[in-house]
Amino acid sequence: MLLLPIAFAALLLLAWSPPNRPAPVQKPTPSPPLIIHGSRMLPEVALTFDACPAVGYDAAIVHVLTETQIPATFFLSGRWMQGHITATKTLASVSYFELGEHSWSHPDFSRLGLVRMDDEITRTEKLLTQLSGRRGTSSAPILHLRYRPKR
Repeated sequence: MLLLPIAFAALLLLAWSPPNRPAPVQKPTPSPPLIIHGSRMLPEVALTFDACPAVGYDAAIVHVLTETQIPATFFLSGRWMQGHITATKTLASVSYFELGEHSWSHPDFSRLGLVRMDDEITRTEKLLTQLSGRRGTSSAPILHLRYRPKR
């Protein structure tokens, strides 16, 4: 006789479903604005240079920029700074040069997980601060999109 009430209770549990509640609405995180160009009313350009094992470093360009006191931004990779300590300190000694992090090993960020991305940026920032005495100009990771010419 006890089997019938247990079977009936099991049937009720299977037939009962919790009340339908709408899922909480996730607000999208706003993306920072993409800056393609500055004011076209001003005669200004931004000079940026990469210093990484893939492209190297051109002391002649730095010489011209310092002789003419032209501001520029240099994006330095950690591996490059590690092998070019004097050049990194030279760039940091020029007050009108901005320095930015360009990851540690210059990988393709679209193929990395978040932990590796964070390590690439954090290690680079730490070395840049140690060698230059100042933090890089970027407060967010700089993604380097590789240009692939059409064939």
